[in-house]
Amino acid sequence: MIKPINMNQFEPIGIGKRIIITNEEEIQSVDQNTGEMFYMKKLAKSKEVTHDALTYTKVFNKEIDRMYDMSINGYKLLLYCIYNLQPNKDTIVLHPETCMKECKMKRTSYFAATKELKSRNIIKQKLKFNCEYYINPNIFFNGNRLRIYK
Repeated sequence: MIKPINMNQFEPIGIGKRIIITNEEEIQSVDQNTGEMFYMKKLAKSKEVTHDALTYTKVFNKEIDRMYDMSINGYKLLLYCIYNLQPNKDTIVLHPETCMKECKMKRTSYFAATKELKSRNIIKQKLKFNCEYYINPNIFFNGNRLRIYK
């Protein structure tokens, strides 16, 4: 089916339906035979809602200006971080050989890209860890930040 030209031509993938069970309140009732008051809970209703099943990582607009003039290798490593960030985690492992292979860059380019992301406060190296970095959750995050920053 051809869409009109003034509509988005990209069809979203992974949008579907799922069943959720809603919570209902207790209701007060009277036993007709004895006049005794009691409470009962209604059985939960289920309903079908639209659901996006694809994995995603949020990229926040507020801090995006620090990325406008990055090097191509800096962008590659940033995209690697965004793609590989685990849900509800604020750390990422940047194993040099894996990153170089995935991002198609040489060793010096990898270390320059890592230095660039650190200098722009996008990542910070964890103390006592060579390959593990904290990500700046104000730039990107996979999941709900409230779960770990309460």
